[in-house]
Amino acid sequence: MDVVNMGQRASQGPGQSGWRRDGPRFALVAWVIATLALTIAVTIALAAVATIATARAAIGGVRSGVQLEVIAKEAIGSGAAPWIMVIASQAVLLACAWLACRVLGKPARERLGLVATNLGPLPATILLVATTAPFALGIVAAWLVERVVGSPNGEAIGLQRMWYEGSRLESAGWIVLIALLPGFAEEVFYRGFLQRGLLLRWKPTASIATSSLLFAVVHGDPVSAAAVFPLGLWLGVVAWRCGSVVMTFAMHAGINGLWTAGMMILHRAPASESILVGIALAATVVGVVAFPWAMAILRRQPGDIPSASGTCAPARRPLRLLPRVAFAVLGAGVLSLLLVPAGTAQPAPDAVAERSVPSYDELEANATESIVCRAMGDGGAAEFLLRPGIGVRVTLPPNRLGINTAIVMLDDTGATVWLAYAGERSGKGGARRPAGIVEQLAAGDPTVLSMTLSPGPPPVRVRLTLEEDEAGMVAAFEQATAKGWARRGRDESIICTTRKR
Repeated sequence: MDVVNMGQRASQGPGQSGWRRDGPRFALVAWVIATLALTIAVTIALAAVATIATARAAIGGVRSGVQLEVIAKEAIGSGAAPWIMVIASQAVLLACAWLACRVLGKPARERLGLVATNLGPLPATILLVATTAPFALGIVAAWLVERVVGSPNGEAIGLQRMWYEGSRLESAGWIVLIALLPGFAEEVFYRGFLQRGLLLRWKPTASIATSSLLFAVVHGDPVSAAAVFPLGLWLGVVAWRCGSVVMTFAMHAGINGLWTAGMMILHRAPASESILVGIALAATVVGVVAFPWAMAILRRQPGDIPSASGTCAPARRPLRLLPRVAFAVLGAGVLSLLLVPAGTAQPAPDAVAERSVPSYDELEANATESIVCRAMGDGGAAEFLLRPGIGVRVTLPPNRLGINTAIVMLDDTGATVWLAYAGERSGKGGARRPAGIVEQLAAGDPTVLSMTLSPGPPPVRVRLTLEEDEAGMVAAFEQATAKGWARRGRDESIICTTRKR
């Protein structure tokens, strides 16, 4: 190893001194710059979407600042937002990796590990199958972390919205995009540029652990980070032993595509849950069985010892895996046209902004189902299903506010939940479901109605509670005011309260 390090130091020319010398320091600085650039690029792209939407509305005659703000928010939460986020972020990641190689003065192909492997079709297949084991471990880790820290707050512009939105053609295109683009860009940057830079000075264990940790950190919340960390470790080991990111790109693309397709089917056809769980368990068992075989295959690989000159040794028998992966993912996308049902169509921002508020009489006329909430708080929560256009009349227990009945209805688009009592009604359209929107209602004193809505297409499962604790009411009142009278998010309570007059 000393000979290798001496050769690396000797190969560094005078133009590669200071921070520009390849190694862990340069790689980590480049990661910080790339992460900041990625965040800025996504922010600028979404700001451009909002600006274009508001400009079009202003040209069309909209002058109200409040209405323009609503249009801007709905544009950011539109179906185009996830596409823009993925394309912008991954393009920036690839650009940063390429620019870093230019700064170092090294050939990008060799420095980033875009070289052939010496794996045959059978060993490559075994490695692909074994990937389900660390991925399943990540799912379990995410579940455990979620039990401790809670579910992450859903945002109007989340990648998960594509699980339940879009036509079949749009869904197939999304599967192809989310498999190929992040699969390629993230492997090139994290397992190619970052990890290979760390390996120039650090031991493989430290290099793989660090690159995997940073890979997990950029996924945002602790639950997502826990889910991808074990997969990152596995991909790091494969890239190190094979001396290439071609194999890890195939693994990453396969996981992204299959997971996305599975989530689409689950959220759009809840009845398929048992079948999907069975398939996932079977794939995990096969992956666990294949994992020791995969490790034995990797031990026979020469291992990646990158040099400071950027060359990669030794020469390898080519495996044309890249085009094979591309064709396989494209085929999976075409197959999803048949297997993945169409998602719930989302209204355009303009349509949402102009949607009329139904009258109390209209809501009451559509309340054809009834349910009784027998007690206050969680112990007396009323649980029921909402179907588009059909209201549910909830009889509430005696309370000091004198609210006897509440009417809850999901509108025909599945995007808005209307709630009415004491002859008052309100609501706000939401381009994003499953969260739905519950707006404040006018009454005498502050009233706290807590409502949880299930994800996925209708029917929507609702859990409604009425709290009368003074401290809880004040806290919910302040929170609802700070959040514009409504809070949207996946599987979280949506607070509905009123302003004291």
